[in-house]
Amino acid sequence: MNEKMRKIELTLTFLFSASFLVLALAITFILTDSSNKVLQKNTAYLMAAESRQLELNINRYFEDVEETAALLFSDPDYYAYDATDPDLDEYTKIKQKEMISSRIFDIGLMQNFSDFGIIYSNDETIGWISQVTNAMFPEGGMYEEFSATIGDEEAGDGWSFGHRGNYDRLYYAKRLNDNAIVVVSFYNRELETVFVYPEQLQSMTICLVDEDDEILYSTDTSKIGSRISASVSKAESGAVITDSDLVTSNSCRNGWRVVCTIPVREIVRENLVNRHRTIAMILVIVLVLLVIGLVINYLISRSMKSIVNNLSQRAEHDQMTGLLNKADFQKTVSDVLDRNNQKMAYSFVMLDLDNFKKVNDTLGHAAGDHVIIEAARIIRSSFGDQYIIGRIGGDEFAVFRASAVFSADDLERNVCRVMEGLYAEFDRTFEEERERCMISVSAGCVNTEKGNYRFDVLYKRADQMLYKSKKSGKGKLITCRMSADPASAGEKG
Repeated sequence: MNEKMRKIELTLTFLFSASFLVLALAITFILTDSSNKVLQKNTAYLMAAESRQLELNINRYFEDVEETAALLFSDPDYYAYDATDPDLDEYTKIKQKEMISSRIFDIGLMQNFSDFGIIYSNDETIGWISQVTNAMFPEGGMYEEFSATIGDEEAGDGWSFGHRGNYDRLYYAKRLNDNAIVVVSFYNRELETVFVYPEQLQSMTICLVDEDDEILYSTDTSKIGSRISASVSKAESGAVITDSDLVTSNSCRNGWRVVCTIPVREIVRENLVNRHRTIAMILVIVLVLLVIGLVINYLISRSMKSIVNNLSQRAEHDQMTGLLNKADFQKTVSDVLDRNNQKMAYSFVMLDLDNFKKVNDTLGHAAGDHVIIEAARIIRSSFGDQYIIGRIGGDEFAVFRASAVFSADDLERNVCRVMEGLYAEFDRTFEEERERCMISVSAGCVNTEKGNYRFDVLYKRADQMLYKSKKSGKGKLITCRMSADPASAGEKG
């Protein structure tokens, strides 16, 4: 029963700890997810506003480049000159080139352009066309290639990138006349001054992409020249959350787009770190609660066990004497008899206080209780721990012993020796009661050979010997022997 209760208590302790753990984790995940959604929403608002500003910045930058190139239209001498015109003499050509070249240098002096010049249909150039750009066309074709980038026929201009594997420059081309175009280029790293963003978005990646989703510029330089992912490419204007990223997309004046992305995991990184810390703290708390629960369970179990044992002790023992009561004496002796079948010899003694009623009537019940208590003490001290002793009635006691060594004769001699000492101690203790009430102890004993015996048989036989003792004058011990063969039984007085 105790073991079953202990298992129930342990189960309840673990169930409580597990329930607390599940509830705490559920609350943690719910709160974290809610916080993540709010954080993503706020980040989306900030990104949308910031990407709009970046769009304005890049449009202004492109507009400055376009306006710079348009300054060549301020004088017909600049835009009307055609280097392919066969009617122009050499002197005129030289003068025109010097004038146009000077104008180009004046205009572009304060700009960080890599290329700023005019390319004619015969691939002749005026201004500064860099070695890198020239090296891309060792066999000519420069005019034809840049002319093909002019997509807006009405405005007569266009932007391009990635010419012949060159991914570090952006090019702008504008038609000057039927046989000439202005070409301006700058390193895409110059856009670092354009694409600035607040510290709150430090994990944001900014990309400038063309109509084919090719990355022309990126704060992550390793991505330049590659294409943005399909999920990011589908993002329309405003903020969109994909499976893995928060994306904003804004269109520029030339048809290109500013695309900003932040991995969702970066947005919620701090929340996830806090979640992990919270989970670790919850696990520690649960562990502490579990240990406390186990300790409390142990203390309660120990206390309950002590109470149960005490109650069991009180239920099994006579409250006045501390000896076994009749029911538990019978159960204890029966268990011994059943357990040691055919292996033991037994001694069963019945004792009765003679004239005990006279003690109660003459000296009072308090004196009677004192006699019972002292008699029990004498019986216990006389027979010792090798005997099972019980109070089976008001003034009746029973003593039982099992032995695998002694025979019936040995047990009988031992009982006689013990009873001699008991009578002597009894007379010394109850001298007054013996003189005034003539109390004494009558005893009947049965000693058996090794064999199979039942409690009721031994009890009846010992009681018969006790009856004979009382009938023959009281205050004496009468014994008998018993074996598996009833014909061999005998008695002694």
